[in-house]
Amino acid sequence: MTTRLIWENDREFKRALREVPDQIYKGARKGLQKGLRGYQRELTRTRLRGRPGLARRSGNLARDLQTTVRGRTVDTLVGIAFFTAKYAPAHEFGATITPKRGRYLAIPLSAVSTPTGIAQYQPRDFPNAFFIRSRKNPDNLVLVEERGSRIVPLFAMVRSVTIPPRLEARETMRSYAPTILREVSDEIRKELRPRR
Repeated sequence: MTTRLIWENDREFKRALREVPDQIYKGARKGLQKGLRGYQRELTRTRLRGRPGLARRSGNLARDLQTTVRGRTVDTLVGIAFFTAKYAPAHEFGATITPKRGRYLAIPLSAVSTPTGIAQYQPRDFPNAFFIRSRKNPDNLVLVEERGSRIVPLFAMVRSVTIPPRLEARETMRSYAPTILREVSDEIRKELRPRR
């Protein structure tokens, strides 16, 4: 037994077939955009608000996270999440920071920084300050200032600082990928629904 399918409106069927790639592209693009915005929120929520990720100081790194979708066809469609801050790779991959000029990095201590650790001054702003050797590591110095009968530590002067990898943006993307794919799939499905 053979079943024959007869199309009553062949032109409409062919037009619908031509529109499918466009609809898939639109849906995939929308889904990718939605998914990447979700990833942005997830990374900010889980890795840029304190332990186990980074403690938020100024919020610049969270604001710096950008997403974009590129490509003009389904085959070339790609979603990109990136940071433009120069220091973002140090948090993602880890790094050893050394001074660009001079022999020491100046790490602000509580007397010269905000509660979140942002320096309000620089060592050169204290002409009467002097150095003492660190008790923990004799290679390091502490810039101190005499205030009345007290000696106030201002900056820890260290030869280098090692930052461990702790942002985990790539790992967050891997774990969030199924959610992005679900968004893409949902948006394609919405685009392919027959319109009335």
